[in-house]
Amino acid sequence: MAVIVHDDMPIDQALKMLWREANRENIPTELLKNRYRVKPAETRHEFNKFWSKN
Repeated sequence: MAVIVHDDMPIDQALKMLWREANRENIPTELLKNRYRVKPAETRHEFNKFWSKN
């Protein structure tokens, strides 16, 4: 991920460019996956638990 920022560019515009680039590379969802450490088996268990109650 790379964003080129010039000296005379406002900080708001530079941050907007950085956020757009991060969303394009799907970085926020990857960070959420790593932060909560959700393993594939855990999501499957939650799905089965939900549907077994109904």
